[in-house]
Amino acid sequence: MVRRDDRWIVYGLPVLVLIARLIVNPHYGFFRDELYFIVCGRRIAAGYVDQPVLVPFLAAASQAFGVSLVALRAIPAVFAAVTVWAAIVLSGEMGAGRWGQVMAATSVALAPVLSAFGTTLGPDTVQMALWTLATLFVSRALAGRPRYWLAAGVTFGVAMEAKDSALFIALAAPVALILAGRGRALATRWFVGGVALAILIALPNVLWQWRHDWPMLELLRNGRAAKNVLLTPLAFIGQQVQQANPVAASILVAGLCWCLLNREQRWIGVTYLLLLVTMIVLHGKAYYLAPIDATMFAAGGVAFERALHRHVTFRGAVLACVLVSGFVLLPLTAPVLSETRLLAYRGWLQAHGVHFSEAERGRAAPLGAEYADMHGWRELAGQIAEIRRKIPSVPVTAAVFASDYGLASAILVLSPDGFVPHVISGHNAYWIWGPGDASSVAVIDVGGMLAARGECGSVEVLGRLHGRYALPVYDGAPLLLCRDMKASWVKLWPMLKRFW
Repeated sequence: MVRRDDRWIVYGLPVLVLIARLIVNPHYGFFRDELYFIVCGRRIAAGYVDQPVLVPFLAAASQAFGVSLVALRAIPAVFAAVTVWAAIVLSGEMGAGRWGQVMAATSVALAPVLSAFGTTLGPDTVQMALWTLATLFVSRALAGRPRYWLAAGVTFGVAMEAKDSALFIALAAPVALILAGRGRALATRWFVGGVALAILIALPNVLWQWRHDWPMLELLRNGRAAKNVLLTPLAFIGQQVQQANPVAASILVAGLCWCLLNREQRWIGVTYLLLLVTMIVLHGKAYYLAPIDATMFAAGGVAFERALHRHVTFRGAVLACVLVSGFVLLPLTAPVLSETRLLAYRGWLQAHGVHFSEAERGRAAPLGAEYADMHGWRELAGQIAEIRRKIPSVPVTAAVFASDYGLASAILVLSPDGFVPHVISGHNAYWIWGPGDASSVAVIDVGGMLAARGECGSVEVLGRLHGRYALPVYDGAPLLLCRDMKASWVKLWPMLKRFW
């Protein structure tokens, strides 16, 4: 039960986050992955090469009444607010008072990595809310309300329908309970029921992956080999500090230590450590661990409040430091500045010792990879439409082959005047969908992959992609007309598969 005097914290702060996100989020443009999610959601399936179904479904549903960045970005705004609410409630049930709850909410709302999840729609947008809610439900089940095992099971199951990596926390939490000496709490029919619900909800995606020879495993192998920046254990931990905000990271570390020293919450600390070790061993990206950060901030609010209970002035100084540092870093993950001002701001931060690291190779950009991937897509769709309308040598029936799902999805979602060409690609889900009835007589080759492979009998340059703030790899990418392909799509398609 929430005390009347605390409602402004429990409900007011999440609503404030929601309103701020609704205002800030719909700027720049669609993120590359968001366009891909929309296309996947329009071809609804039990699973996809690189993800389960939940996020594509939400993305496509948001566009039911027309293409709208505002509607799409409202979804991460809601999940950001839910995450803050869950962290506040969890912190309160751990024993935090008002200051501890406000500290937890502030840390969650302004942590750079969680802010990024709350800006654009993606699997981790859902994960950060559901992992925090699942921890809250498990804590309630352990506190003598075993029916909450069912709620936890549903939450874990839905999380696995958002991202396959939710399986790690679904497995780590029971193991942590056993290691923390709370294993007897699992010996209940409510826990078994929760496990059954989680399996039932996650099963469709598992069966889809099985029927398609586990493409996610192939994608992960390829990513580690050729795309992802592999981090040493020390570098991985260093990025955890950067992602959480170097100042607020002290709250997270305090929460971890407090959990490990507290018998009731020790399982949470052990869960964090199990996930940390797993991600390091598997060479996961640093942000894969971030959905649990909200839980650790909730615990950190308790730890700091108890440590500083006699030092009210110092408490205020700590909260002010978290607020100031959070707002200083906010423009890097929430589009609150124009592009020109952001470039200047990033330069100022670098001059004062703030360094930026990339999670993937070849994606460095002046704006940062995330923001760069919000630019150039409408221009591409418009260029393709102009080419088809104004260049006589391009047949009306010519399909468009795109070298990756970002290029393909931009053309499908953002084509002006409702004219959508037949678009194909060998990248991830597009490869599963196949070439359809595309002709091999003339194809618009976006990115130049077909020409680079020598698959074209002749090549005509139609133009180049122009995106002032786009990723350098896209700015200047060729738009070619590939004529008289040397092999049929049936023969060529197996060689075009790119799962990464």
